[in-house]
Amino acid sequence: MKRRQGFTLMEVILAMTVLSITLGMIYSVALRGSRYGMKARRETEAQLLCESKLAEISAGIEPQAVVSGVVSEDGDWLYSVDLEPIDGLEGVVRLRVTFVENVPERKKPIQFTLMRWIRDVNAELPEETQ
Repeated sequence: MKRRQGFTLMEVILAMTVLSITLGMIYSVALRGSRYGMKARRETEAQLLCESKLAEISAGIEPQAVVSGVVSEDGDWLYSVDLEPIDGLEGVVRLRVTFVENVPERKKPIQFTLMRWIRDVNAELPEETQ
């Protein structure tokens, strides 16, 4: 009896099933990677905005005041600036800058906060003794 060459229907179905499962898994991993990449980009943007606002206030370009506002024309970032006195250190305040993603439909918006101790410009400097 002569043996036939080629694949049986069962072998083809099994190969197609394995291929389909593999492609589905690759798609799932690629989709998840894309989402995490977008999140990382937005977190980096929040960090850069935070560092920029903190530097502006530290340099005296922006006033040392408790404020909040919206950044960019799109209004996709909200920010707040808080100043807190530090116990035991006169003339020094804790400057906290927070940026939050302004996306109402997202359950967990991206948020980034930076803090720095800076000299309080409103504090009176001690008089020097001569």
